Amino acid sequence: MNNNKRFLAGLSTEMAFVIKIIDHSPFQDKKLFLENIASSNFNWMTFLQLSKKHHLTALLAEKIEQYSFDFIPSVISQALKAQIGKNQIRSEQLAAELLKILNLLKQNNIIALPFKGPTLAAQLYENSTSRFSRDIDFLVQKHEMSKTLKILYAAGYKFQKPRQSPRKEQAYQDYNGQYLMFSEDASIAIEPHSMLGPSTLALEVDYKQFWQQQIRIDFEGQNIPSFKIEDLFIILCIHGSKEKWRRLKWIIDIATLLEKYPELNWDYILKQTKNWGCRRMVLVALSVAQRILNASLPVDIENMLKNEKFVDYLAKTVEENIENTDPDLSSIYDLSLFIFLIRERNKDKISYLLRTIFTPREHHYELINLPDFMFFCYPVVKIIHDYLLLPVWNLRKIAFIK
Repeated sequence: MNNNKRFLAGLSTEMAFVIKIIDHSPFQDKKLFLENIASSNFNWMTFLQLSKKHHLTALLAEKIEQYSFDFIPSVISQALKAQIGKNQIRSEQLAAELLKILNLLKQNNIIALPFKGPTLAAQLYENSTSRFSRDIDFLVQKHEMSKTLKILYAAGYKFQKPRQSPRKEQAYQDYNGQYLMFSEDASIAIEPHSMLGPSTLALEVDYKQFWQQQIRIDFEGQNIPSFKIEDLFIILCIHGSKEKWRRLKWIIDIATLLEKYPELNWDYILKQTKNWGCRRMVLVALSVAQRILNASLPVDIENMLKNEKFVDYLAKTVEENIENTDPDLSSIYDLSLFIFLIRERNKDKISYLLRTIFTPREHHYELINLPDFMFFCYPVVKIIHDYLLLPVWNLRKIAFIK
């Protein structure tokens, strides 16, 4: 039994059904497998719930229509298809808003590089409605973040929370690397990023390189900047890793990119990720895409994976958690064994531990308003709050409930 069959055998029939529809196995194998489990004690409501949980409703509807599966109840097919129309409307809204933002920033000599969201859907999928997107993410250079925020605010975009003092704002930008804003009518969330993850992740990404190697893509009739495809692949691997690959959608992005761009420059990818300290993140992403979705990998990469014991362990962890009814929803700012082990360099592991333990976050700055000359005390505030007061408070709550 190969890894994929062994993996599917350990899942509920509903989750196995979801995965088999979208994996990269031959059509006849796919159809035979799906017919067999659909004829058993199959819960179609659970199937719909799983498709929604993993943001796959529209993609599943398209696959079912593409393969002409006649063993799926029409009421289920119709329920899935209804989401396509909703996705279409949302995709058009996000695309229009993104172009508005890119043009606004360009007029002010800022080149923003969009990632995830509507541009990713357009780059990877034949139909942009296949991939569900909730918001708009784009990367700007760190020294241009303050200017970017001022431009967006002047254009009517609102911050999620009131702005703080300049010192606290700078600290927030230094550790968080992104902001959450909303369009004037609050219907669309946008997230300007200056980093791919919080500073606590201890990534050493050469961000300038993204702009030096940017490409142009056609998007909704306009020519816009984007990442070199190898850089985009690395970014998707980093994002999925920091989210612990909790959603199938992110794994599908990896498998789809590998299929659509079979001539990726692997020497470039492996060299860059080694320099940035995120090579293991890429290898785990590849292993997970192969194990769960039957993604095809180059022979050299497959051989490399065979000698990576930590990659094997982490990929199995993702497999075990993909259907977890009580998933790990801990914050990226909390200590995580998964995040610790997915870093291959000892210096990055140590930096991750120290930064996660000692770096204050926004709510720590809100707990007490220290003057600037005492700003260095906020790490102490975090330690006292997170590791002394909060545990005591939680214990008292448990005792009260009992």
